[in-house]
Amino acid sequence: MNSDKAIGLIDSGIGGFTVLKELQNYFPNENFIYLGDSANMPYGERTNEEIIKLVNEDIKFLEDRDVKFIVLACNTASSLADRLESNVRLFNIIEAGCLSVLDLKEENYIGLIATRATVHNRSYDNALKELTDEIEFISYGTPTLAQVINNQLDEINLLKKNIKLAIEPIIEQHPIKHLLLGCTHYPIVSKTIKEMYTNIDLINPAIMEAKLVEDYLIKNNLSNNSNESGKTEIFITGPEKKTNKRLLNELEINYNKLKYIQ
Repeated sequence: MNSDKAIGLIDSGIGGFTVLKELQNYFPNENFIYLGDSANMPYGERTNEEIIKLVNEDIKFLEDRDVKFIVLACNTASSLADRLESNVRLFNIIEAGCLSVLDLKEENYIGLIATRATVHNRSYDNALKELTDEIEFISYGTPTLAQVINNQLDEINLLKKNIKLAIEPIIEQHPIKHLLLGCTHYPIVSKTIKEMYTNIDLINPAIMEAKLVEDYLIKNNLSNNSNESGKTEIFITGPEKKTNKRLLNELEINYNKLKYIQ
């Protein structure tokens, strides 16, 4: 496999840009192709069968562009990773999330906010059990937070209301010191979450994901050793009018570089 091939990323919208930015920082020479399926967002409120169909289509889109592997920058898609069809390696951000909490065994309980589909599929719980029996997730699946972040980021009162609706059910079950952000949209509002819950440390799985990708690149001699900065292509499904420009600015994404596909 040519090491200069692009790394593919999939998300149900533009929340996966939080993973893309982390990878770009780690690997400035790598090329990336990002597909955000905004037309079908949110995945977390769909049936498993619908999600699998959509993500398999996303995977084929990237495989047709000859990526060397694919990062599922979507927790909902990752929750069904074992049922997806791919000819290249798939990186599962849920695995990264679970590895991120292993050093917190003294806490016993870690909070987890995610979409309802991610929580319903129990993928975080099952993946964590394979690594340790000393930690347990206290989870809540929020049906609205990702969508509010994606489309209504400027409405701060609405945002705070939905953050509270996502986190309070966890705190009511058990006091927590750490909260895993189980949707790639959530790190976008980490500052707001920290202002509201000053005693809770936030965990972003994208940091561990970058380390896992680095190990894979090195072990398989797939690192792009070009002296030039890598290039990034961004494809978004659905109409341009649905894109939140304020959110793109927050993520430091050049709006004019997006390519819209139907």
